[in-house]
Amino acid sequence: MLKRLAWIFSKFDLIRTSSNLENPMKLSNPAKRSLLWFAAILWIAIIFLTLPYAPVWRDWIAEHLHEVVILIAVIAILLLVFIATMVRMIRRKASFSDYVFYVIIVIGYIYSLSRIDIIVEQVHFVDYGLLAWLIISALRTDWKDSGQYLTTLLLISLVGIVDEYIQGLLVNRVGELHDVYLNILSGALALAWLRFCVKIDETPSNWRTVFALALPVAGLIILSIGIFNSRISEFGYYIKDPEIGEFYSRLPVEKLRDELSGSEYFKTEILPKLSRGSYSELLSTLKGSMYSEILVHIFCRDKRLERGDFYTAFRENQILEKYFSGFIIDTEYKWTDHKKLEVEQACIDNVDELYTSPVSAHIITSFSETAHWIIICILEGAIMLIWLVVLLRRDRKRITYNHETV
Repeated sequence: MLKRLAWIFSKFDLIRTSSNLENPMKLSNPAKRSLLWFAAILWIAIIFLTLPYAPVWRDWIAEHLHEVVILIAVIAILLLVFIATMVRMIRRKASFSDYVFYVIIVIGYIYSLSRIDIIVEQVHFVDYGLLAWLIISALRTDWKDSGQYLTTLLLISLVGIVDEYIQGLLVNRVGELHDVYLNILSGALALAWLRFCVKIDETPSNWRTVFALALPVAGLIILSIGIFNSRISEFGYYIKDPEIGEFYSRLPVEKLRDELSGSEYFKTEILPKLSRGSYSELLSTLKGSMYSEILVHIFCRDKRLERGDFYTAFRENQILEKYFSGFIIDTEYKWTDHKKLEVEQACIDNVDELYTSPVSAHIITSFSETAHWIIICILEGAIMLIWLVVLLRRDRKRITYNHETV
């Protein structure tokens, strides 16, 4: 009996240590592909589903802990990744150029995070780095050439646009084209990290084939950005006031200085609903209108005052009284002289600083909507022309190869 057991264990060891047989616990390629794509899609779903709750979490952390906790967590995660990457690079004896790219990527992350004022958005930025890794891992189950990087970046771009589009539809979030670019930048930095620092295995790519597939997707992305700008970002005006600072509006400064119509409706129909605390529901019905712009200025002023941000509250009140006074006069939202003086005294140390209002900051002011669509049409035409040239050259090369083979 003992000899029989010894023989069985010897066979087990032979199978386990044999170099000719695969590890029985290793996932088959179809199973691995499905698992990795499931992980990537699940992460995208988590990003989308948590969008409405990010402001709630931000406020809870600010009230019970401090936003610096999130910042420390983000820095700690990135620091661990960078240290592990450096150890890996030392072990594989990376080239000097790889270390140069490593430094550039680290600087890129530090600079990008420093440009994001909202701490929760810094977490969102890091999310897209993880998404890049998940997508390229899923692609690599079938495709290991260098074209996987471009394909991954295009997929991240589409996800980033949808992400900001959803935020633009939510009453408690704002979708911004600037954030779309940040999402893409995060993915690009993660892909550069994989390409130059981690050095995942790859084979040379047939770029004609890659571009034949990528150019239509790029055209779809540009068209999506155009729709995003028209539907979510909107077009308006940049206004600079030497006494207050700068803010954005859907109307030019000349019209704001005139007596805007609709003030009585705003005071009698809209402000009473705000008094009852239904700000989110109210804003959802007014979003994209001048009424919503005024409403957000009021909300920003009063909320910042509650949080002790007297400087922002003071400046927002100046904007309201100088440009939208007809909408708040003779209402409870019109500050008394005593309250204005009290708030001004509370921020006396920085009252001389010029202010930049966050209200309607997503509005595009660099060019008009007409110019925007002209540029998009030109880009789409150029992409279509290049795509046709790539297809013709690829087909011509294939015909030549077949002819030579025959």
